[in-house]
Amino acid sequence: MPAHAGATLQGPVDADVVLHGADGLAGDPPPVFASPALAADPGSADELRAAADAARAAGFAGVVLRRGAARWSVRASLRRVRAVLLYVPSETLGANPAALAHGACGFAVWSRLPASDPERDAAMAAALAGAPPPADGAALRLLPLARLAPGLPNDALQRLHPWLRAHAGRRFGGVQAVAPAQVFEIAYARARPSGRHRLGAVLEDARVVRWIEDAPPGAADTAWDIAVD
Repeated sequence: MPAHAGATLQGPVDADVVLHGADGLAGDPPPVFASPALAADPGSADELRAAADAARAAGFAGVVLRRGAARWSVRASLRRVRAVLLYVPSETLGANPAALAHGACGFAVWSRLPASDPERDAAMAAALAGAPPPADGAALRLLPLARLAPGLPNDALQRLHPWLRAHAGRRFGGVQAVAPAQVFEIAYARARPSGRHRLGAVLEDARVVRWIEDAPPGAADTAWDIAVD
């Protein structure tokens, strides 16, 4: 199990396991809440990860194993969701593909599973044109998920950048809509309820994991695939 400050634990120890607050260990007092002392074997990574996942179900980010002044943080497993790239900052479509790597790009998921390919294609075309959300609440639409930097390696940027330039749609504000056909995998710690977002939730500690180049157009997950804590 990785340890902070370059330290490692060896062999079974009697340790306090504390619940790790969602805001981390910073703060005064630190947002941690002690559990009963447990005998924990740091070599049993699966058991510690299961404890961290159980802590997340209770609204925490994971657990911290303590021995004296030393602390070892075990965060809950990251969840993953597939989302389409919906828009990019306008300046990232210039001549330099590297600008795309750190731009705050918009990703989205489906409101539900498409009933047919024509329905899916119509919803994708509406998103590319920057059309307002349909009045019918049951109509298929793409729901904004998160704004994240793709952080792709240079060779991937060299392939993605010209495609985005060729499939750019409506420009609004400082961003440019793109055809929502490129699928990415996004990892996140938890989804927190939010009435200010059309998705009904906001992702915490989200980041782009990979670009799934072989995924079919529009093959994103739905809002129902995101477990809200």
